[in-house]
Amino acid sequence: MKLLGTLLLTLGSADSLLGFGATGHRITAQIAAWELEPAVAREIQRLLDGSSLVEASTWADEIRREDKWRHMSPWHYVNLDPRVGKFEGCPEFSGCLVDALRDAAVTLGDRSRSDEDRLLALRIVVHMMGDLHQPMHVSHASDRGGNRIPVDFFGEEWNLHSLWDTGILSRRDGSWRRLARRIHQTERSIDAEWSDESLLQWVAESYRLAVDVVYPSLPPDARVGRLYVEAYRPLVDQQLHKAGLRMANLLNTVLSSGEE
Repeated sequence: MKLLGTLLLTLGSADSLLGFGATGHRITAQIAAWELEPAVAREIQRLLDGSSLVEASTWADEIRREDKWRHMSPWHYVNLDPRVGKFEGCPEFSGCLVDALRDAAVTLGDRSRSDEDRLLALRIVVHMMGDLHQPMHVSHASDRGGNRIPVDFFGEEWNLHSLWDTGILSRRDGSWRRLARRIHQTERSIDAEWSDESLLQWVAESYRLAVDVVYPSLPPDARVGRLYVEAYRPLVDQQLHKAGLRMANLLNTVLSSGEE
């Protein structure tokens, strides 16, 4: 557990809480599954009891409207003060994505906890790692992570948050499995570099993307279509791959450190 604590220290409000949407979360989870150490994969399979990491990745969105789980809504995102521009801590009573990931990783790696607790923690880790890499989940409370910024996307009413959750991905050809394989194969050269960064560095990275890229990306009339998708598709692919590799790195470290 000392190793786990060290890892987590170095690892470190939106209306739509879909992260990269079901497609994006499945892609990140599949990439992570390909990178798991054999013993870690077996432990995850045991906890999931017949389900898969891909199926687990969408659970936090599927239950988000149930009263029992409403307290988890703030865990999907983290708001940063634009006057400060860096993470200063989660709200005391509601929490946020950063604390949710840290706490879930600790629980998952603690073999003395019940399988029920560790399964919940696994579902949180797998989902929130995807959310962390969608830049509008690390942005500003004033516009509710882009939910209050309307966008005309191919003539339909969207908002900036949903555009980056699902809009860009919705214009991709092929199944999520094919996209996962394509993204993983084409981005292999940066595996090592992207798997070793800390949680707070990942937060800062996503925030800079939100502020420097996503917010300024809209034209004055907020109308976007094919050219926008083509321009920002590589960044979406990059974030999906980062999320999957970092997820695997976290799972391998946490679960390997707790092996009996």
